[in-house]
Amino acid sequence: MHSLHKLLPALTIAVLLCGTAFADVQFQQITFAEAQTQAQAQHKFIMVDVYTDWCYWCKVLDKQTYSAKDVGDYAGANFISVKINAEKGDGVPFAQTNGVHGYPTIIFFDADGKEVDRVVGYQPAETFLVSLQTARAGGISGLEKSAAEHPTNPGVLYTLGEKYAEKGDTARAFPYFRSVVQYDAGNSRHLAEQAAIMLATAANEAGDAAPLQKYINDYPASEGVVQAHMLLTKSYLLSGDTIHAEQHFQSLVALKPHDAGMYNNYAWSCAQAKINLMNALVYADSAIALAADKSEKASYIDTKAAVLFSQGNYKEAITTEKLALASVDHDEKNARLVSGLKNTLSKYERAAQQN
Repeated sequence: MHSLHKLLPALTIAVLLCGTAFADVQFQQITFAEAQTQAQAQHKFIMVDVYTDWCYWCKVLDKQTYSAKDVGDYAGANFISVKINAEKGDGVPFAQTNGVHGYPTIIFFDADGKEVDRVVGYQPAETFLVSLQTARAGGISGLEKSAAEHPTNPGVLYTLGEKYAEKGDTARAFPYFRSVVQYDAGNSRHLAEQAAIMLATAANEAGDAAPLQKYINDYPASEGVVQAHMLLTKSYLLSGDTIHAEQHFQSLVALKPHDAGMYNNYAWSCAQAKINLMNALVYADSAIALAADKSEKASYIDTKAAVLFSQGNYKEAITTEKLALASVDHDEKNARLVSGLKNTLSKYERAAQQN
């Protein structure tokens, strides 16, 4: 990779200088060339947080990770920190040049502008601190060295496993995740639950659902329980086991009773699999009742029509699809949705004529 000061000599980094969101990590309003000058003079590395205004996890990173004292202390001592909006001004070519496709993306550079590591997505403070230390040590090779020196440190092990997982190298990642589960005894650092859901998800994709069920039993209060129930619901539904699919879906309902999208997705899955259709109608109605706006409501009514069609109730499916069309504004914003609804209506009408 070429030095960024050659590619983007006038790059201006957009930052926030006030408020409490960045009370500990101090982001500077300087160009990348100026950041390099400071890094060289102070013998530091450079941290660039690439974000967007609409990115939810970018805001969580600001609030929960950058505000942590340990993160702020380490970043201040070892990095020149800047922020860039990937959708504004010079941020657009910066994101393109550096291959940024997801947000947040935090890229670490040495003082010469050479990338040494990056983090894609949100990390809690403890994990991000290890990522900072990894970057400062020179990237994944430095982390391997740290793991060899501290073979029972779950923070180091998890970050290393995550790095390999990001590269698609599960053969190297999973042994580290298993060690995290072993050494984060009692999930005291909340890393065991993160490693366990990675392992259980992979096992489920390979046809073994037992680890996901064990995850639910072992970590009942973790955020990953929702993901585990969702995956099990889908797996059982696809296998035709409606009893277990319903059990896990009802667990989801207990956890997220007002999640319209969850009801809709399950109803749609039932329609596609052509099973559990009576319950699917109930869930489609629940989604419709919880819809936040007209377009969302139209999409959920479309799902109800799909369930009716799968039941062979063509006449009511047609009536319901027409209701979906009538529920949404026919304007430029909804052009794609309206086109899809019209195509589906035509499909239902053809099927009704043939039957």
